[in-house]
Amino acid sequence: MQLRPSGMPWKETDAMKERTKFVLEWEKLWNANEGRVNMTELCRRFGISRPQGYVWVERYRDAGHDLSAVVERSRRPHRSPTKTSDQMEARLVAARKAHPRWGPRKLRSWLLQHHPRWPVPNASTIGSVLERAGLTARRGRRRRGGPIRGVVAPFACCDRPNATWCIDFKGKFQTLDGRWCHVITLVDAYTRFLLRCEAVLDPDSLEVESMCRSAFTEYGLPDCIRSDNGPPFASTGAGTLTQLSVWWLRLGLRVERIAKGRPDQNGRLERLHRSLEEVIEQRARDLRAQQRRFDPWRREYNSERPHSTLGYSALNKFTET
Repeated sequence: MQLRPSGMPWKETDAMKERTKFVLEWEKLWNANEGRVNMTELCRRFGISRPQGYVWVERYRDAGHDLSAVVERSRRPHRSPTKTSDQMEARLVAARKAHPRWGPRKLRSWLLQHHPRWPVPNASTIGSVLERAGLTARRGRRRRGGPIRGVVAPFACCDRPNATWCIDFKGKFQTLDGRWCHVITLVDAYTRFLLRCEAVLDPDSLEVESMCRSAFTEYGLPDCIRSDNGPPFASTGAGTLTQLSVWWLRLGLRVERIAKGRPDQNGRLERLHRSLEEVIEQRARDLRAQQRRFDPWRREYNSERPHSTLGYSALNKFTET
């Protein structure tokens, strides 16, 4: 039998065939030379290392000269003590289906809070479980923009509850009855507590004032309110004041406006609006039905949903100062 020249890689032919040739050649030399085989020369001709040659020969002999012994073996361990149990994987899948917009870190934090005795795996393991279950979608790479400067004067430092409230309208959409629905949100900038999430037909001063009166009665007056430069918060008139902003000033509130074209200066509301999409995706029959969907979502957002900016803890409640 002609041996392969030294150094020639085996990937040019089938690896199993080469291993079979190797052990058969070893057996031939063993029988011909009464148990004496020059393993260094034999391995050199087949282009493999001596330790690997001895491994295959030992497997072949231990198996009673069965050629199947040189088949490539799985390197997977027989036992995996740290493997996530099937029961835990089922719990993770159920939690993801209950909260389809939550990522691995949010799910892990929520499970630790509600089931502290469960052996919850780390976020990367949860991500792998969800991927195997087909519950994740790969996102495209985000283009990184330049640095964004933080809010500067006249915006106040939000260092406690009720220091600054942020108010804005979520983009309008149509309910199933064909009418336009506008969603106004009001959030405490320090705690991220969602004070109000109201569906209205007309985004005018009266609707916003009614909502604010309700929030002031329940939580007290903030030091200031931050908004964008659109109606009914601002106008093109003298001092850019509106009926609504004049009312705020009379109550002793400081009115803050973000710079034009800088929604990041009200970024906490912008991030909330992205989460709000999960309840808007399935349109309700009419305005009242839509509000009935907003109310439980708001309670979950405030009391159960882990927030990354708060160290993945839930808000639990709004604390006044």
